[in-house]
Amino acid sequence: MAANEAPPRKLKEGLLSVTPPEDHKKPVDLNVNDDKSTVSITIVGASGDLAKKKIFPALFALYYEDCLPEHFTIFGYARSKMTDAELRNMVSKTLTCRIDKRENCGEKMEQFLKRCFYHSGQYDSQENFVELNKKLEEHEVV
Repeated sequence: MAANEAPPRKLKEGLLSVTPPEDHKKPVDLNVNDDKSTVSITIVGASGDLAKKKIFPALFALYYEDCLPEHFTIFGYARSKMTDAELRNMVSKTLTCRIDKRENCGEKMEQFLKRCFYHSGQYDSQENFVELNKKLEEHEVV
């Protein structure tokens, strides 16, 4: 097997699935900017330490460096009861401007936090995820 080929994976009933090598070589244009589409990021477990200490700060760093699309929203999802404002307050305490160019950091934080929303629900509830989906659709640019 060549170094760039994916290893075969066992599937049900003993069948094998192999990703064709040509799929690995397709160029990805990361600069495509469809002004009409919205990227919705959902952070499951948004009230936990991983989200607070790593995920939200990493997303803010991407936003600060203009590496996120023009239209994006971030939805936190967890069992904890929390409002959008409470999520934003929690997240704001963990954001720092660790980037070299620190200009407009406070303004950028405010803009980032305005794109953060929260939905409380159980992880095993289809109904709660349907409600989350409705909220996501409300914030999508059509």
